[in-house]
Amino acid sequence: TKKITHFLLRDNCKAIICANKTCWDIMENNFSKRVIDKMVLIHPGLNLPKDTFDKKSKNPKDIQFLFMGSLTNPDDFLIKGGLESLEVFKGLSLKYPNIQLIVKCRVPEEIKKKYNLPNIKYIEEIIPYEQVLDIYKTSDISLLPGHTYFLMAFLEAMSFGKPLIALDTYSAKDYVENGKNGFLIKPSDKIPYNAPEYPLNVRSKEFIKSIKRIDQEVINKIAKAIEILIEDPKLREKMSKKNREIIKKDFTIEKRNKELKKLFD
Repeated sequence: TKKITHFLLRDNCKAIICANKTCWDIMENNFSKRVIDKMVLIHPGLNLPKDTFDKKSKNPKDIQFLFMGSLTNPDDFLIKGGLESLEVFKGLSLKYPNIQLIVKCRVPEEIKKKYNLPNIKYIEEIIPYEQVLDIYKTSDISLLPGHTYFLMAFLEAMSFGKPLIALDTYSAKDYVENGKNGFLIKPSDKIPYNAPEYPLNVRSKEFIKSIKRIDQEVINKIAKAIEILIEDPKLREKMSKKNREIIKKDFTIEKRNKELKKLFD
Protein backbone atom coordinates (compact mmCIF):
# COMPACT_ATOMS: atom_id res chain seq x y z
CA THR A 1 0.00 0.00 0.00
CA LYS A 2 2.85 2.39 0.83
CA LYS A 3 4.41 1.98 -2.61
CA ILE A 4 1.07 2.39 -4.41
CA THR A 5 0.31 5.48 -2.32
CA HIS A 6 3.61 7.02 -3.43
CA PHE A 7 2.56 6.84 -7.08
CA LEU A 8 -1.06 7.87 -6.49
CA LEU A 9 0.08 11.05 -4.74
CA ARG A 10 2.38 12.15 -7.54
CA ASP A 11 1.44 15.36 -9.32
CA ASN A 12 0.83 13.63 -12.64
CA CYS A 13 -1.92 11.51 -11.06
CA LYS A 14 -4.71 14.07 -11.28
CA ALA A 15 -7.61 11.83 -10.25
CA ILE A 16 -8.53 8.25 -9.38
CA ILE A 17 -11.70 6.93 -11.01
CA CYS A 18 -13.68 4.25 -9.16
CA ALA A 19 -16.22 2.30 -11.20
CA ASN A 20 -18.44 1.31 -8.28
CA LYS A 21 -19.07 1.83 -4.57
CA THR A 22 -17.28 -1.35 -3.53
CA CYS A 23 -14.09 -0.17 -5.20
CA TRP A 24 -14.52 3.20 -3.46
CA ASP A 25 -14.96 1.54 -0.05
CA ILE A 26 -11.81 -0.57 -0.46
CA MET A 27 -9.79 2.50 -1.42
CA GLU A 28 -11.26 4.43 1.48
CA ASN A 29 -10.34 1.66 3.95
CA ASN A 30 -6.76 1.28 2.74
CA PHE A 31 -5.49 4.70 1.72
CA SER A 32 -4.92 8.10 3.29
CA LYS A 33 -7.21 11.12 3.03
CA ARG A 34 -4.85 12.68 0.47
CA VAL A 35 -5.48 9.73 -1.84
CA ILE A 36 -9.21 9.66 -1.13
CA ASP A 37 -9.46 13.36 -2.03
CA LYS A 38 -8.35 12.46 -5.56
CA MET A 39 -11.09 9.88 -5.99
CA VAL A 40 -14.22 10.28 -8.09
CA LEU A 41 -17.03 7.77 -8.70
CA ILE A 42 -17.88 7.42 -12.40
CA HIS A 43 -20.01 4.49 -13.50
CA PRO A 44 -19.23 2.85 -16.85
CA GLY A 45 -21.80 3.20 -19.59
CA LEU A 46 -23.23 1.33 -22.55
CA ASN A 47 -25.76 1.89 -25.28
CA LEU A 48 -29.28 0.79 -24.40
CA PRO A 49 -30.56 -1.72 -27.01
CA LYS A 50 -33.85 -0.86 -28.69
CA ASP A 51 -35.14 -4.43 -28.95
CA THR A 52 -34.73 -6.48 -25.79
CA PHE A 53 -37.00 -9.50 -26.31
CA ASP A 54 -37.81 -11.97 -29.04
CA LYS A 55 -41.26 -10.98 -30.24
CA LYS A 56 -42.42 -14.59 -30.73
CA SER A 57 -44.94 -15.69 -28.11
CA LYS A 58 -44.08 -18.78 -26.08
CA ASN A 59 -45.16 -20.73 -23.03
CA PRO A 60 -44.28 -18.69 -19.90
CA LYS A 61 -42.42 -21.71 -18.49
CA ASP A 62 -40.32 -22.29 -21.63
CA ILE A 63 -37.45 -20.43 -20.00
CA GLN A 64 -34.09 -19.88 -21.68
CA PHE A 65 -31.16 -19.24 -19.36
CA LEU A 66 -27.93 -17.58 -20.42
CA PHE A 67 -24.42 -17.96 -19.05
CA MET A 68 -21.86 -15.65 -20.65
CA GLY A 69 -18.18 -16.41 -20.12
CA SER A 70 -14.90 -16.06 -21.98
CA LEU A 71 -13.84 -17.63 -25.28
CA THR A 72 -10.15 -17.04 -24.58
CA ASN A 73 -9.51 -17.75 -20.89
CA PRO A 74 -10.64 -21.23 -19.73
CA ASP A 75 -10.40 -20.25 -16.04
CA ASP A 76 -13.16 -17.70 -16.58
CA PHE A 77 -15.70 -20.51 -16.84
CA LEU A 78 -15.05 -21.45 -13.22
CA ILE A 79 -14.51 -17.92 -11.90
CA LYS A 80 -17.75 -16.68 -13.45
CA GLY A 81 -19.75 -19.50 -11.88
CA GLY A 82 -20.09 -21.81 -14.87
CA LEU A 83 -19.91 -24.96 -12.76
CA GLU A 84 -22.66 -23.71 -10.44
CA SER A 85 -24.81 -22.73 -13.42
CA LEU A 86 -24.57 -26.19 -15.00
CA GLU A 87 -25.16 -28.03 -11.72
CA VAL A 88 -28.23 -25.95 -10.90
CA PHE A 89 -29.61 -26.29 -14.43
CA LYS A 90 -29.10 -30.06 -14.41
CA GLY A 91 -31.22 -30.37 -11.27
CA LEU A 92 -33.93 -27.99 -12.46
CA SER A 93 -34.25 -29.85 -15.78
CA LEU A 94 -35.73 -32.82 -13.93
CA LYS A 95 -38.63 -30.66 -12.71
CA TYR A 96 -38.88 -28.31 -15.70
CA PRO A 97 -38.16 -30.30 -18.90
CA ASN A 98 -38.91 -27.30 -21.15
CA ILE A 99 -36.10 -25.06 -19.88
CA GLN A 100 -32.98 -24.43 -21.96
CA LEU A 101 -29.49 -23.11 -21.26
CA ILE A 102 -27.08 -21.35 -23.57
CA VAL A 103 -23.45 -21.37 -22.45
CA LYS A 104 -21.35 -18.90 -24.42
CA CYS A 105 -17.96 -19.73 -23.02
CA ARG A 106 -14.98 -22.04 -23.46
CA VAL A 107 -15.77 -25.03 -21.25
CA PRO A 108 -13.33 -27.78 -20.19
CA GLU A 109 -14.03 -31.01 -22.09
CA GLU A 110 -14.50 -33.14 -18.97
CA ILE A 111 -17.20 -30.74 -17.75
CA LYS A 112 -19.00 -30.75 -21.10
CA LYS A 113 -19.07 -34.55 -21.00
CA LYS A 114 -20.51 -34.52 -17.48
CA TYR A 115 -23.20 -32.00 -18.44
CA ASN A 116 -24.00 -33.35 -21.89
CA LEU A 117 -27.72 -32.58 -21.85
CA PRO A 118 -29.90 -32.06 -24.95
CA ASN A 119 -31.25 -28.77 -23.59
CA ILE A 120 -27.80 -27.22 -23.10
CA LYS A 121 -26.20 -25.46 -26.06
CA TYR A 122 -22.49 -24.68 -25.88
CA ILE A 123 -21.17 -21.82 -28.02
CA GLU A 124 -17.38 -21.83 -27.97
CA GLU A 125 -16.56 -20.09 -31.22
CA ILE A 126 -16.51 -16.38 -32.01
CA ILE A 127 -19.84 -15.32 -33.49
CA PRO A 128 -20.97 -12.00 -35.03
CA TYR A 129 -22.13 -9.41 -32.51
CA GLU A 130 -25.61 -9.45 -34.09
CA GLN A 131 -25.92 -13.10 -33.05
CA VAL A 132 -24.84 -12.23 -29.52
CA LEU A 133 -27.64 -9.66 -29.41
CA ASP A 134 -30.11 -12.28 -30.62
CA ILE A 135 -29.02 -14.62 -27.82
CA TYR A 136 -29.74 -11.92 -25.27
CA LYS A 137 -33.14 -11.23 -26.85
CA THR A 138 -34.25 -14.86 -26.77
CA SER A 139 -33.02 -15.44 -23.21
CA ASP A 140 -35.15 -14.88 -20.13
CA ILE A 141 -32.77 -15.08 -17.15
CA SER A 142 -29.06 -14.33 -16.85
CA LEU A 143 -26.98 -16.66 -14.67
CA LEU A 144 -24.10 -14.78 -13.03
CA PRO A 145 -23.11 -16.83 -9.95
CA GLY A 146 -19.52 -15.64 -10.21
CA HIS A 147 -16.87 -15.65 -7.51
CA THR A 148 -16.02 -12.07 -8.35
CA TYR A 149 -17.93 -9.65 -10.54
CA PHE A 150 -17.48 -9.11 -14.28
CA LEU A 151 -18.75 -5.65 -15.04
CA MET A 152 -20.00 -5.83 -18.61
CA ALA A 153 -21.67 -9.21 -18.07
CA PHE A 154 -23.89 -7.52 -15.47
CA LEU A 155 -24.55 -4.37 -17.48
CA GLU A 156 -25.28 -6.11 -20.79
CA ALA A 157 -27.79 -8.45 -19.18
CA MET A 158 -29.41 -5.52 -17.37
CA SER A 159 -29.62 -3.46 -20.55
CA PHE A 160 -31.64 -6.27 -22.14
CA GLY A 161 -33.87 -6.44 -19.08
CA LYS A 162 -32.82 -9.88 -17.92
CA PRO A 163 -33.37 -10.79 -14.25
CA LEU A 164 -30.01 -11.59 -12.66
CA ILE A 165 -29.00 -14.56 -10.52
CA ALA A 166 -25.72 -13.74 -8.77
CA LEU A 167 -23.64 -14.71 -5.78
CA ASP A 168 -23.19 -11.95 -3.22
CA THR A 169 -19.47 -11.67 -3.91
CA TYR A 170 -17.25 -8.68 -4.68
CA SER A 171 -19.31 -5.71 -5.94
CA ALA A 172 -22.34 -7.75 -7.07
CA LYS A 173 -24.50 -5.73 -4.67
CA ASP A 174 -23.59 -2.59 -6.65
CA TYR A 175 -25.67 -3.98 -9.53
CA VAL A 176 -28.14 -6.46 -8.05
CA GLU A 177 -30.75 -5.39 -5.51
CA ASN A 178 -32.02 -8.63 -4.03
CA GLY A 179 -35.64 -9.25 -4.96
CA LYS A 180 -35.86 -6.09 -7.09
CA ASN A 181 -33.91 -6.75 -10.30
CA GLY A 182 -32.62 -10.22 -9.49
CA PHE A 183 -31.50 -12.41 -6.62
CA LEU A 184 -28.27 -12.29 -4.60
CA ILE A 185 -27.29 -15.66 -3.18
CA LYS A 186 -25.09 -16.05 -0.11
CA PRO A 187 -21.83 -17.65 -1.31
CA SER A 188 -20.06 -20.68 0.12
CA ASP A 189 -18.05 -20.32 3.32
CA LYS A 190 -15.63 -22.93 1.91
CA ILE A 191 -14.13 -20.49 -0.60
CA PRO A 192 -11.47 -17.94 0.52
CA TYR A 193 -13.48 -14.76 -0.08
CA ASN A 194 -12.24 -13.44 3.27
CA ALA A 195 -8.58 -13.69 2.33
CA PRO A 196 -6.83 -10.27 2.50
CA GLU A 197 -5.89 -10.49 -1.17
CA TYR A 198 -9.47 -11.10 -2.39
CA PRO A 199 -10.58 -10.41 -5.15
CA LEU A 200 -7.05 -10.39 -6.59
CA ASN A 201 -6.65 -14.06 -5.66
CA VAL A 202 -9.44 -15.42 -7.87
CA ARG A 203 -7.00 -16.81 -10.46
CA SER A 204 -4.71 -18.41 -7.90
CA LYS A 205 -4.36 -22.21 -7.80
CA GLU A 206 -5.82 -22.31 -4.30
CA PHE A 207 -8.91 -20.31 -5.25
CA ILE A 208 -9.52 -22.24 -8.49
CA LYS A 209 -9.19 -25.52 -6.58
CA SER A 210 -11.74 -24.36 -4.00
CA ILE A 211 -14.39 -23.38 -6.55
CA LYS A 212 -14.11 -26.73 -8.30
CA ARG A 213 -15.69 -28.31 -5.20
CA ILE A 214 -19.44 -27.81 -5.53
CA ASP A 215 -21.20 -26.59 -2.39
CA GLN A 216 -24.63 -28.22 -2.53
CA GLU A 217 -26.09 -25.70 -0.09
CA VAL A 218 -25.29 -22.86 -2.51
CA ILE A 219 -26.69 -24.88 -5.43
CA ASN A 220 -29.95 -25.38 -3.55
CA LYS A 221 -30.25 -21.65 -2.79
CA ILE A 222 -29.64 -20.70 -6.42
CA ALA A 223 -32.19 -23.30 -7.59
CA LYS A 224 -34.80 -21.98 -5.15
CA ALA A 225 -34.37 -18.43 -6.46
CA ILE A 226 -34.62 -19.59 -10.07
CA GLU A 227 -37.78 -21.58 -9.32
CA ILE A 228 -39.40 -18.41 -8.02
CA LEU A 229 -38.70 -16.73 -11.38
CA ILE A 230 -39.86 -19.73 -13.41
CA GLU A 231 -43.17 -19.86 -11.55
CA ASP A 232 -43.78 -16.10 -11.58
CA PRO A 233 -43.74 -14.49 -15.06
CA LYS A 234 -45.00 -11.20 -13.60
CA LEU A 235 -41.99 -11.02 -11.29
CA ARG A 236 -39.67 -11.63 -14.25
CA GLU A 237 -41.38 -8.78 -16.09
CA LYS A 238 -41.09 -6.50 -13.04
CA MET A 239 -37.38 -7.25 -12.66
CA SER A 240 -36.87 -6.73 -16.37
CA LYS A 241 -38.35 -3.22 -16.20
CA LYS A 242 -36.29 -2.45 -13.10
CA ASN A 243 -33.04 -3.38 -14.84
CA ARG A 244 -33.83 -1.18 -17.81
CA GLU A 245 -34.64 1.69 -15.46
CA ILE A 246 -31.31 1.26 -13.64
CA ILE A 247 -29.35 1.31 -16.89
CA LYS A 248 -31.20 4.39 -18.17
CA LYS A 249 -30.60 6.21 -14.90
CA ASP A 250 -27.00 5.34 -14.05
CA PHE A 251 -25.18 3.50 -16.82
CA THR A 252 -25.66 5.25 -20.15
CA ILE A 253 -22.79 6.31 -22.41
CA GLU A 254 -24.15 9.86 -22.32
CA LYS A 255 -24.01 10.10 -18.53
CA ARG A 256 -20.55 8.56 -18.35
CA ASN A 257 -19.19 10.93 -21.01
CA LYS A 258 -20.72 13.93 -19.28
CA GLU A 259 -19.07 12.99 -15.98
CA LEU A 260 -15.73 12.31 -17.67
CA LYS A 261 -15.82 15.66 -19.45
CA LYS A 262 -16.56 17.42 -16.16
CA LEU A 263 -13.58 15.68 -14.57
CA PHE A 264 -11.22 16.43 -17.45
CA ASP A 265 -12.32 20.06 -17.60
